[in-house]
Amino acid sequence: MAFTLYDASVANYLQILGGVSGYLNKGLAHFRENGVDPETIVETRLLDPGREAEKLAQADVVLVDAPCSGSGTWRRNPKARWRLTPRELERVTAIQSRLLDVAAELVRPGGRLVFVTCSVLDAEGADQAAAFLSRHGDWRAERLALGAGETRGEGTRLTPARDGTDGFFIARFGKLC
Repeated sequence: MAFTLYDASVANYLQILGGVSGYLNKGLAHFRENGVDPETIVETRLLDPGREAEKLAQADVVLVDAPCSGSGTWRRNPKARWRLTPRELERVTAIQSRLLDVAAELVRPGGRLVFVTCSVLDAEGADQAAAFLSRHGDWRAERLALGAGETRGEGTRLTPARDGTDGFFIARFGKLC
């Protein structure tokens, strides 16, 4: 079972993949190849702030595509850099932290949590991953073999200059059994 969740308290969504290991696209492609329409196994739910876990079963994989500053898109949207203030950065990093904490509760022991932002800022990437691990002693960072990007803290950062993409930070965490 897979869920797409909308958490009104942080105005963002989590995609929770129950029983699917690997990446979202690979998992959805597998369903299609085997005659299963992914839309029949995805359910959208509006969650009550602070009570998210009450309505959800635990999953094998949770993908957090977190809201961010968008600094990874500045190459193609340069005016956006002037809209980022210290206050806005503080706001989005607080949301990211909350989403990671909510998502951590939704992963079964032995499961995975994947965190992605379209940012090149450490505050939204490497620092956020390190803070998550310091708050959750039952989690470990797992290296990704993406074929692109470079190690940054406990994750991988892709940059326009190095990788020819928008900027991203991606980290995968494994929950200890």
